[in-house]
Amino acid sequence: MGLFNFLRDVGAKLSGHGGAYSAPTPEALEAELKRLGLPADGLSMQVEGDTVHLSGQVRDAETREKIVLAVGNVEGVGKVDDGGLQGGEPTGSLAGAVASMSRLPAGAAATQAAGEAVHAASPQPVEQGPGGSLFYTVQKGDTLSAIAKQHYGNANAYQAIFEANRPMLAQPDRIYPGQVLRIPPR
Repeated sequence: MGLFNFLRDVGAKLSGHGGAYSAPTPEALEAELKRLGLPADGLSMQVEGDTVHLSGQVRDAETREKIVLAVGNVEGVGKVDDGGLQGGEPTGSLAGAVASMSRLPAGAAATQAAGEAVHAASPQPVEQGPGGSLFYTVQKGDTLSAIAKQHYGNANAYQAIFEANRPMLAQPDRIYPGQVLRIPPR
């Protein structure tokens, strides 16, 4: 589906690799997926420089996105290519379009106005995830409540973001700058 960018110098520190400037081994990444309770069976990972190439079969879009994020939020990983994964694609172009439009402010239906509204409303780094969620890079000073307010218009919706990022997040207040989170469509 795509090539996703991560900050190479931040993230989980796995044993068995040389730090921020050295990507972890496929075995260390597989162990991290298993530690998080994410399915690693049937997945293959190749590491080239700071890029991890994923291939294999996943059961759904949520699992696909969580695997991409779990691998990408590791120190030493700068990019994750999920183009070799099968399954977990968005449910269809119409569903994706409707989900995208639901996040636009009222009255932003014109193409130019919609593009300007999205850029104005999302000043932080945001990418489209492989399953239709947004991938948001945490900025200094962010909280899940502030992120929920920015993306959903309701700070109390932080729990939806927290649940969408489990098991990578163990506590709602334990996020860090540079971490990439899933923001599922509302």
